[in-house]
Amino acid sequence: MKVRSLLVAFAALGATSAFANRLVVVVDGKPVKFPENAQPMVYKGRVMVPMRGIFEALGATLTYDPTTRKVEAQRNNEAVELTFGSKIAKKNGAEILLDTPPSIIKNVTYVPMRFIAESLGAKLSYDKANMRLTIVTDPAPVGGGADPSTTGGPFSDPEPDMLLRLPQRP
Repeated sequence: MKVRSLLVAFAALGATSAFANRLVVVVDGKPVKFPENAQPMVYKGRVMVPMRGIFEALGATLTYDPTTRKVEAQRNNEAVELTFGSKIAKKNGAEILLDTPPSIIKNVTYVPMRFIAESLGAKLSYDKANMRLTIVTDPAPVGGGADPSTTGGPFSDPEPDMLLRLPQRP
């Protein structure tokens, strides 16, 4: 009986720590619920998220062509195109070089979070200590004009963790 109680206690602790180590994605104040077998992850230094879940949470329409292995997403006036295994993506027809291509990991399709969010007009911030990625889909700056946090090209910083952080506004 004591052995069974200990096993149950260890199982509960393991489940708790597994959930505690999960990356939480929040879009416009609402946590995104991903299937148990398709959780966001840090892969090769980049936050990768399950494709369907993040596109739906961002309000984008999604099409996939299995012949060409291309994914196209549309949100408002923004269009994104990704090809599995390719580091070249397109935003409104313009080519952008990704450092991490879309990938299929354990039968789940993952896409690089920062590229997807920013290409579809959203802004994001990453709280590494709490493993929380916050996305805002209507990031229009007060007073108009360019957002200073995106100058210099969001995809060109060589520091791996930099693609996960945006400067905090005062």
